[in-house]
Amino acid sequence: MQPAELLDQASGLRRLLGETEAFFPIGVFGPDPELNAVATASLAFALGRRGNQVCVLDELGGSRNVAGYLGIGGGVDFDRVARAGLNLDDVLMTGPADVRLLQVRDGARTAASLADAVWRRLGESFQHLAPEWMLITATETPGPSLALACPRRLLVLPAEKQRLPEAYAVLKAAHQYQPDGSWRVLVMNARSDDQATQLMAALVDTASRFLEIRLDYAGAVPRDDKIQAAARSLRPLLEMSPDAPAACAFRAMVEAMPNWSWGGLAMSLDVFWQRLGLFSRMSAGLGRGATDSMRHGRAYG
Repeated sequence: MQPAELLDQASGLRRLLGETEAFFPIGVFGPDPELNAVATASLAFALGRRGNQVCVLDELGGSRNVAGYLGIGGGVDFDRVARAGLNLDDVLMTGPADVRLLQVRDGARTAASLADAVWRRLGESFQHLAPEWMLITATETPGPSLALACPRRLLVLPAEKQRLPEAYAVLKAAHQYQPDGSWRVLVMNARSDDQATQLMAALVDTASRFLEIRLDYAGAVPRDDKIQAAARSLRPLLEMSPDAPAACAFRAMVEAMPNWSWGGLAMSLDVFWQRLGLFSRMSAGLGRGATDSMRHGRAYG
C-alpha cells in the first residue's frame, strides 16, 4: 500500500471517530536564505526519519531552496495549483523520508487573492494530508508571508557577529507584521558553543529591550563542510553523512522539539488553514509601504 493511501485511510478514520487532528506548524525565518533552506530541509528530513508526517511550504526562490537541499526538483508552484483547480495532494513533491513539499513563492499574496470557495477546496485537500509537522520557510525579508500564520517560529541565526543586525531586522519585521508568535533561535555554523551562547545572549538582550520579545534557545549547528558536500550531491545532509557533527546536531534538536514549550498546544488542521487564509489577507493588505518602512528603520530598536 502506498504512503498516500495510508494517510487517506488514517485521516478518514480520525474523522469517523470524531477525533481532532493536531499538528505543529513552524515558521522558519532568518537573514540568510541558504541557511534557512539548510535548516528546514535537515529538520524536515530528521522528523521524517523519526517517523513523523512532515509537510514543507517553501517560499524561497532560486536553486538553493529547501527542495534543492532535499535533492528533489520540478514540481508545481502554489499559484498554478490554486488557479488550475488542482488539489494539494495531487501536486506535492515527495522527497526522502517521505517529506512532502510545495513551492509557495509569493504564497501570501496568492492566498489573499483567492475566492473563498477555492480556499475552502484547498483546505479540504490539505486536511487529507494529515501532517503532524509543517515547516513554512520565509524569504530573508519577511514581507507578506505564509510563515507569519505560524504561532511557533524559528529564527535561523548565522554565527557571525556582523549578522546580528540583519537577524534582528528580520525578527522586528516579522513581529511588526504579526506579533502573535513564540520564538526560538537556531545558531547555524557555530565555531563553538561559547560563540553560539554569546550571540544568543546579545540577540536576547536586544529583542527583550526594544521589542519585548522572549527568545528561547533551540540549539547550535556547528560549521561543517559536509553540508555543502551534501548540497552538491543533491542529497540531504542526514542521509549522506549521518554521523557528521551538523547532522548529529539536527537530530538532537528534533528529539527535543516535542518537549519545547511553545506557549500553547498543537492546533487542529482546519483551524490553522483558516488562520493561514486570514493572516495572508491581513499581511498582503499591508502593502509595500509597510514593508519598506520596516526595512529602512533602525537596525536595533
